[in-house]
Amino acid sequence: MQFEHEQYENKLRHLGYQKLGGGLYSNVFAKPNSDRVVKIGRADCWPDYACWLIENGYSGTFGPKIYSLKFHGDFYVASMERLVDTINGLEFAYNYKGLANNDLWQLYLAITVWLCGVRDENVDVPQVPDFQEFIEKLDLEGFANDFHGGNVMIRKDGSLVVTDPSTSYSDNRFRIKNGNVAYLE
Repeated sequence: MQFEHEQYENKLRHLGYQKLGGGLYSNVFAKPNSDRVVKIGRADCWPDYACWLIENGYSGTFGPKIYSLKFHGDFYVASMERLVDTINGLEFAYNYKGLANNDLWQLYLAITVWLCGVRDENVDVPQVPDFQEFIEKLDLEGFANDFHGGNVMIRKDGSLVVTDPSTSYSDNRFRIKNGNVAYLE
């Protein structure tokens, strides 16, 4: 028996969407050359993070730009901006192609310091107060417990985007049952 979210994903595939990636609780789809993606998820606190981003003005800055978020029974569907790659993906691409001394590699190393507390005296960590302040606010809200290079991405312009900083369940204070939680253009 197929779950409802799997049926939804199959409909997207039928409409020409391709799966770009996913994790334990969600999958991301997009049409080729589209600047937006569709995220389908279940049983996690990502919708609360998305609503927090919107409510606090971080959607489109250090968080992904969220265009819409809607619940369908036990799963949600979000339309959001398409990002370039995860920090892990960049590490693999640049480190293993012998490009480890470029700016993106330095950014990767800095993020391991900011987010994971990994200290390396050979890493010149750039100071980015706005990003560091954002991380501190996430931590105060209880979202900052799943930082790793797979949950931090970059945009085409090189700016950082924290896509999913938490695995814990929040109190769902942002959710609106059976309807749109957010719709922004």
